[in-house]
Amino acid sequence: MGYLFSFRSRESLIEDVQRRNNVLETSVRNNEMWVVHKNDEGEKFLSVLLIKQSEGLFGYKQIEESHGPYYYNVPKKFLKMVPCTNAGWRAEVRKHQKEKSLKTLRMKKIRNMLKKGDTIYLRESCKPNELKFVAYAGKQKKILAETEAGFFNVAPRFIDADKTIFELRKNID
Repeated sequence: MGYLFSFRSRESLIEDVQRRNNVLETSVRNNEMWVVHKNDEGEKFLSVLLIKQSEGLFGYKQIEESHGPYYYNVPKKFLKMVPCTNAGWRAEVRKHQKEKSLKTLRMKKIRNMLKKGDTIYLRESCKPNELKFVAYAGKQKKILAETEAGFFNVAPRFIDADKTIFELRKNID
């Protein structure tokens, strides 16, 4: 099944889905709209609507859990609300959520350990591979680093968390 494009804005698409009678709950995460539905027999099921824009219109493509979507950002509470229709997919969801949780914990550890002047190590694909930590920026405590070109925020996905934590621990001892 392809995309259905008929909405002038992303917001109108989301509102239209939320107003439907068979929709019990929704959650939008980036371009994924997770939906708990109830069919005519009263059975609950889960789907993801992939939101996309084309030629000025917004549309979506719906994939039910039973078809095993390759998307894993479903809210945990949604999994508890509906019976499982694809055990393999749910195992992948749990794996993804565990990995995401571990990444979050590593970043919290780094934020707690960093002091001005400490080295932040980036993944091998990044150039430069090392940056000097300067400060935290904003309410979200974004990591601000310095290079020869100036200051910039370092996105957590570029940080080699294991190497950074290892080196920070060496400095403590």
